[in-house]
Amino acid sequence: MLWLQVGSSHPYEMMLGSVEVLGGLLLFLPRTATLGALASVASMAQVFMLNMTYDVPVKLLSFHLLLIGIVLLAPQMRRLANILVLQRPSEPTIQPPVFTAARANRVAAWVPAGLARVRCRPAEAAAVRHLVGDRVPRRREARATVDNRPKPLATADFR
Repeated sequence: MLWLQVGSSHPYEMMLGSVEVLGGLLLFLPRTATLGALASVASMAQVFMLNMTYDVPVKLLSFHLLLIGIVLLAPQMRRLANILVLQRPSEPTIQPPVFTAARANRVAAWVPAGLARVRCRPAEAAAVRHLVGDRVPRRREARATVDNRPKPLATADFR
């Protein structure tokens, strides 16, 4: 029932998924990690509440993801409370450098983003195929010759 309700509004479904993906991507860079954790907590709080109210069997997973987001936000809670609740100014956070060399710190900051890009590549290709149909050839199909074309569906004969 829940998936029918979420899927009945395509813009809502796309926005919900976009916020989840954007929150996850923002977590990879140290500068945007707090914003990513905020977006993740907001989206996972909604998912958790929907799972609880509609009795979806993945309550524990959504609770764990929400808890992970709250743990990621815990070091920033005082700053967030000063800005969002108490309307006080807040100083920027100072991230201690991981390495002594500046180049090594830059590489260390971008490596997780690069690994995420490599890891998300198959899902990205599947999403493109879903959006544009099977007009985009898969890697194995791209090498196929004219003789190896897929046969038409049996339902095409009944039209």
